[in-house]
Amino acid sequence: MIILVKDGKKPDKPLPKYLKEQEIKQLLNEPYKTKQDHILLMKFGSNCGLRSEEILEIAVKDISFVSHELVTIRVIGKGSIERIVPVPLAFSNEVQDYIKKNSLGYEDKLFDMKERGFRAMVKRYGKRAGLEQDVHPHMLRHTFAVHCLKQGMNLRTLQKLLGHKYLTTTQIYLDVTGQDVADDFYAHPLPY
Repeated sequence: MIILVKDGKKPDKPLPKYLKEQEIKQLLNEPYKTKQDHILLMKFGSNCGLRSEEILEIAVKDISFVSHELVTIRVIGKGSIERIVPVPLAFSNEVQDYIKKNSLGYEDKLFDMKERGFRAMVKRYGKRAGLEQDVHPHMLRHTFAVHCLKQGMNLRTLQKLLGHKYLTTTQIYLDVTGQDVADDFYAHPLPY
C-alpha cells in the first residue's frame, strides 16, 4: 500500500478510540457472571491508565498501601522507565480484598494471564455488555486519558500518569475531546 504524503508532512494518525462514560460503566458493572480478577484487570486500564503489559506484570510488592487516603502502584513502563501511579480509593479497597482473598504473597503477581488471553477476555466482555465497537485493553487506557481530560486534569499530570516521554504524545487526547465538543455542538444545533 502506498501512502501519499502531502507537503512533506506525515499523514494524520487516527484519533484513539475510547468508551464513553455510560459504555465504560456498562462494561465494568454489567451484572453478568464474571471472575473478580477479570474486572480488576480491566479497572487497572480504565481507572489507572496502565498498558496491558504493565497490568500483567503487577506484583503485590509493586503496590504501596501508604495510608487509607493514598495507594500507589510502581509501574515499569516502556523503555524500562519507572513511574508511580495513584490508585483511586474505591478501587484500592477492591485490590486489597483481592490480595487477601487469593492469599497472594509479596512476590506474587496479581494476575496469571497472558497478553493474548487478556485481549480476548476484554473483547468478550465488551460483546456481553452489548457494546457496538470491539473493545481491547488499550482502549481502556484511552478511555482513562479522555475522561481525565474531560474532568479538567492538567495535561502534564496526565502525561506523568500515562508514562509518556513527550507531551506531544499526550496531546492526541486533546484532539479527541475537541471532537466530542464538535459532535455535541452539531447534535444540538442552534434554533436560528
